[in-house]
Amino acid sequence: MAESNTVLVLDDSEFILTKTADALEAAGHRVKTANTVFAARKLAESGCDLILMDVEFAMNQQEGASATRALKAAAATRDIPIILHSGLPEDVLAGLTLETGADGYIEKTDDTDKLIQHISWYLAAGTGNTGDSARS
Repeated sequence: MAESNTVLVLDDSEFILTKTADALEAAGHRVKTANTVFAARKLAESGCDLILMDVEFAMNQQEGASATRALKAAAATRDIPIILHSGLPEDVLAGLTLETGADGYIEKTDDTDKLIQHISWYLAAGTGNTGDSARS
């Protein structure tokens, strides 16, 4: 794993933001966090290697889906892999991944080792992945 990767985590839950950031930092990643779409767009434009997007942001799938579409449409951020992160059922996440142009998805879990494994896989694989292909 390259230790210089920067991951932007967008989630409306401060608990999830902190827990995810702590796990990623412990694994050697740099982390930027945002709890609003506006802040996430600004941080993404300043540079990152991957975006972990809470698709249920503000308890509204449309907010996370809209943010993903907007980031994929913008010249400054379209090449950054976006991984949807949610507790939604896998079939819903797979559909949202295709619908929004996201590069993949990871189901929310308490298993931070699994989360790190998936993030590392997506960073190593680059863009163009769909689905939870890193499943162990």
